[in-house]
Amino acid sequence: MINHKGFNEKFNFFKKRYFLAFLSGIFLILPFSPFPFFLSFIVFVALIPLFGAIYKSSTKNAFFAGFITGSIFFLGNLYWIIIAMNRYGGVDYLLTLGILTFFSLFLGSFVALFSSIISFLIRKKIPLFFAAPFTWVGMEYILSFILSGFPWCLLGYTQSRWPLFIQFADITGVYGVSFIIVIINTVIFEILLSITKKRRLPLLSIGITIILLIFIFSYGKWKLLENFSTEKRLKIGVAQGNIPQDMKWNKEMIEMTLDIYEGMTKNLAREGADIVIWPETAAPFYFCEPTPYREKVLNIAKKNRIFLLFGAPYYEIKNKETFYYNSCFLVSPNGDIIGRYDKIHLVPYGEYVPLKRYFPFLGKVSSEIGDFRSGKKIKNLYGDDFIMGVLICFEIIFPDLVRRFVKNGAQLLVTITNDAWFGKTTAPYQHFDKAIFRAVENRVYLIRSANTGISGVIGPKGRVVISTPIFQKRLFIKEISFSNHPHQSFYTKYGDIFSRIILI
Repeated sequence: MINHKGFNEKFNFFKKRYFLAFLSGIFLILPFSPFPFFLSFIVFVALIPLFGAIYKSSTKNAFFAGFITGSIFFLGNLYWIIIAMNRYGGVDYLLTLGILTFFSLFLGSFVALFSSIISFLIRKKIPLFFAAPFTWVGMEYILSFILSGFPWCLLGYTQSRWPLFIQFADITGVYGVSFIIVIINTVIFEILLSITKKRRLPLLSIGITIILLIFIFSYGKWKLLENFSTEKRLKIGVAQGNIPQDMKWNKEMIEMTLDIYEGMTKNLAREGADIVIWPETAAPFYFCEPTPYREKVLNIAKKNRIFLLFGAPYYEIKNKETFYYNSCFLVSPNGDIIGRYDKIHLVPYGEYVPLKRYFPFLGKVSSEIGDFRSGKKIKNLYGDDFIMGVLICFEIIFPDLVRRFVKNGAQLLVTITNDAWFGKTTAPYQHFDKAIFRAVENRVYLIRSANTGISGVIGPKGRVVISTPIFQKRLFIKEISFSNHPHQSFYTKYGDIFSRIILI
């Protein structure tokens, strides 16, 4: 005879556990841009429902609860992949839906692994307060390099709009901010658990959290008041041409595109710009070829007596094999090419097809996917009176890559991108948030030039000095000051030592 009472109790518990897991997944979507700033604080309690779902549960049940949370979390934050691959990449809609689903489930499995590890450690009497932050940040760090890396949804990025809270990222990187967020989640959960179970409050956890927060806010206040060396000044002009993605690579559009940027550059030069920055692939032709288009770009710099930085594809032939690169070029006021950087970290299934050498059929998925090669070395670009590190598009989301430019002598950072791929989604805003952290981590100005926005200037303290709306033609000029020999932050010097220690 079936015990309906026992079955109903188990079923209700099952529903409660997975509802809590679902709730955490939703709570982990809302704190990210462009949702209102006040929603960013949800992240400090977002993991509490998941902790409730896995507390005293089996490793298996914890795994499935975490899988639900993680899959919803990544699905909600990465939905724009469909738009990028289908509308602009030419990939079949059903295939893009399948890719997004697979990718979200794959990333969700890391949260599932996190949950099962936490469940196991709790049963081994290791406090959640110590287990959760170390395990979560270890997971985030692994995601930064596994399968080429995709550190897009790090919890720390939710606080990009709160400069006071993120200043210590110049020590730990963004991963340290994630660490504190998880700590706050755990201590609140432990307090709630103590109240509901009528236990003693977790005084040790509360005490450690208070000490950490005192340090974070004190350090943040100190850094926000600190004056950085400013012996050099540079007037930077940024041109946001807003060239539609579906027209960008039409040969008939090349002349029109260059005319648009020429007009914007003239206006910026007239206002006194020392350097004008165009976005990624603003020159939509192979810049190595001696074409009239190439001469026109060189003459724009020469006629306006400005440095000109812009993106363009490039290729070179070695041993009868052609190698294509997504590059940027720096042209002097004399019209000479004085620097080139080839993008190192390419976008999989956007700029190249992974494993195509071993599985040739993958290259037939879409004719729109590029076949670029990765650049071989970090290379700063030198003007008469400045040294800049330039990141192209996707590269800005990799903290360790970015800090190497500054460690190698860059006095300021520039990121050029074409975010038209994302459409009018959350992605352009979240992409911009990554740049805010790179400025804080390395204590340098960061200038962003995006084809369809968001373009902007971010100060060394993470404050957004100026930013543009998306999908509008805009230009601006901003004078920045910097040092000949800027003091390098702890993070710039030593990179992800905090995360690596945690991973060990």
